[in-house]
Formats: sequence, C-alpha cells, structure tokens
Amino acid sequence: MIKNSLIIIGLLFISVVSLGQTKIEQLDKLIGLYTEYGQFNGSVLVAENGNILYKKGFGLANMEWNIPNKANTKHRLGSISKQFTGMLIMQLVEAGKLDLHVPITTYLTDYPKENGDKITIHHLLTHSSGIPNYTSFTNFRSLQRDYYSPKDFVKTFADSTLNFNPGAQFSYSNSGYFLLGAIIEKLTGKT
Repeated sequence: MIKNSLIIIGLLFISVVSLGQTKIEQLDKLIGLYTEYGQFNGSVLVAENGNILYKKGFGLANMEWNIPNKANTKHRLGSISKQFTGMLIMQLVEAGKLDLHVPITTYLTDYPKENGDKITIHHLLTHSSGIPNYTSFTNFRSLQRDYYSPKDFVKTFADSTLNFNPGAQFSYSNSGYFLLGAIIEKLTGKT
C-alpha cells in the first residue's frame, strides 16, 4: 500500500511540476522535441502583448558547414510571404496609392515597356501575367547565391519573353510577386 501511495504521490508531484513549468520551459521542451525528431529546423520568436517571451534558434542554418541557427538567423521565407505581399498591395489600393488595373510601368518606370505596358498589378496578384517564373530558370541556383539589389534582380527576368498574353492563363510566378514587392517598396519608401 505504501509503495502504491508513493507512486501516486510521485505522479502527482510530476504533474504539479509539469503544470508549474513556465511558458518558456514548455516552449523549449516542445520545440526541442520537434527538433530532436527532425521535424523542425529554424528560429522561433514568441511574443505576448508586445513583449518577447521566447527567442531561440534550433538545428542548423548551414548543414554543410555545421553552422547552428541563432535566434536572429535570417531565413528564406519562400511563398509564405505572398499572402503578406497581397495584403500590403490591397492596403495600398485602399489608401488610394495604387490601382490594380493600370500597367506595372506606372509604378516601375524602368521596366521594359513592351511587356510592362500590358501587365497590370491584378495580373501579378493572380499569377496571370505571363512573366516566366525565375525559380524555373536553368541558372536559378547561381541567381540564388549571388547578391542582387531588387532593381538588379528584376533585370534578370524583365526582358524575358512572356509565356502567354497577360490575363490569358494562370501560371505560378515568383517573378510576379517579386515585382509586387518592388512596387510596395517604391510606393512606401521602405526597403
């Protein structure tokens, strides 16, 4: 009987201790498990009411050179940023600073007019611009490794032949969303 009571008391103690864990300890344990099982590799920031509660890197930022992730490691976000880009574009429309139905050359005056005068912001948002997707280029790996200013990066695809007439088809295009980002930067003055 005493042995069973000790086990129950031990389990209750473990439960109380577990419940008494701080949010930071709980986060550390949870994310640590995901990392241990190969299900997470990156940086985490958790804030509550405007205050940062937790900030830590997990796994490797560079597996080849065994460089660990830090709390402030910059990660490529990929397509997850498209929803935020679209939201910012619509906020600029709402503020009267942008028109979805004018040619992109209205905002990107250096963009080649031959294609830029046919492509609208709406085409970019809906992946119907016909602009080739730069991630499909044969030299994408070298493009990815080299540093380009936004203006210079646009030049890597701006003169490309369109895959189809704007508005005629749908074709996923990172190039189009890169242009939307360039337009946002130009209209807000933020880079």
